[in-house]
Amino acid sequence: MYHKENASIANIDFCADTGAEQGIVGFEEFRRRFPRCHVNFDKLEICAVKRDEVDSYAANGCQKISSNFRADGIYVTILLRRKKYELKLDTGFTGGIAMSAIDAKPFEKDRCHRYENKTGEFAVFPNKWFTIGNNYYNTAIVVANEDVSRLGVGIMKGFNWIFDFDKHEVYIQKNTLGLDAENTFPLFQVDVTQSGLVITSKIKTSRQISLGDIVTKVNGVSVTSENICEMKQMLNGKANWDRVDIQTETQISK
Repeated sequence: MYHKENASIANIDFCADTGAEQGIVGFEEFRRRFPRCHVNFDKLEICAVKRDEVDSYAANGCQKISSNFRADGIYVTILLRRKKYELKLDTGFTGGIAMSAIDAKPFEKDRCHRYENKTGEFAVFPNKWFTIGNNYYNTAIVVANEDVSRLGVGIMKGFNWIFDFDKHEVYIQKNTLGLDAENTFPLFQVDVTQSGLVITSKIKTSRQISLGDIVTKVNGVSVTSENICEMKQMLNGKANWDRVDIQTETQISK
């Protein structure tokens, strides 16, 4: 179980659905405590498993995939345009696949949408087919100025996983959940901060809305402390704001 005192990273969410503490339990904690573990997204549970249970899972459709256990985490191999890439499993990344600019060079001239956020610029390349194990899937790939290419929860949740830390083996089995395609990446995203409802991500071609702007009204309704979380959820649920009347103001740095 997650305990606040054991977490190296904790995130404060101004719009948390519950009052529970939230945090991240990392790779090292799992490696130290569980020789083998089963991450079951279907049932939303993580279980320790015995060695003979791994063989049983394999006999019932779990497939061993190419993986690399490193000091900083677990890397799995995907095939994209007939080239192999090792992606770091990152449960702190809610998206699907994020690739470094170096890894993305083979398709950097393909059609994409360019965005910017507080950490810099990034591009979203839609409709990329990749293979993991013996099957292929469609997703969009986010390319940013990062050192490590990553596989996030948006893809991971579509499989149930077995990690064998003793033998350095990874098994997957497709579950009933879908993968995040991200082919309709929102043109704008907002977040609730101490300043208010702030634009945190935007498509670069937009000139009417700027990064860091504060949303003050939505469809004529003023953003208040009572409705700010509802406004955030509504706006982030729309891929395009063309049919929404948005009023913003620019933050003034002091």
